[in-house]
Amino acid sequence: RDIFLYCDFHGHSRKKGVFMYGCSNTKGSDILKEKVFPNLLSKNCDIFSFSDSCFAIQKSKESTARVVMWKELNIGNSYTLEASFCGADFGKFADYHFNTALLQDVGHQFCQTIFDYCDPDQIKIKKTLEELEVMYPTKEPGVEEAEGADNNEEKADSDYSGDEGAKGKKKKKGKGKKGGKGKERGKEEERGEGRKEGRGKGR
Repeated sequence: RDIFLYCDFHGHSRKKGVFMYGCSNTKGSDILKEKVFPNLLSKNCDIFSFSDSCFAIQKSKESTARVVMWKELNIGNSYTLEASFCGADFGKFADYHFNTALLQDVGHQFCQTIFDYCDPDQIKIKKTLEELEVMYPTKEPGVEEAEGADNNEEKADSDYSGDEGAKGKKKKKGKGKKGGKGKERGKEEERGEGRKEGRGKGR
């Protein structure tokens, strides 16, 4: 049997709500395939947000489980499901802290979505694909993925760990450059002072 879905469950300490990180093809007829399951889940689960989900693959996240499973084992539906340590920021549970019952319901609706996805009837899948075609026009393959990567630059698996490190390194490099210029100016000033002293002695 083929593995049709892989999901890694994480807790998120910064971003609110429940959402997913996934992978996405940029070419071919399956460009929307990876977005079907999260979209179905958003219809079943009141606290899951499809709009907050991200399907761009950042370079710093190529070693994450979802990307490895997608690339190495060719599992199209490969995700990280993130649940906030806080609560939701939309809907009837907005600004309420998640409790055990709500998180358990996410698991229940996740399993229900698996049943919907595997239903031989496939009516829900067809309707979802039609909605996604409107949301993500495929006239220019690859454009949506590139835009998603830019718009979600600060979205990363669990607490933005990879992106924060990259930003920190850039700042350090900037400081180093400033320090180098300061040293060069200091040397030039010392040379100038030495010249002035030499002239004074000659006189």
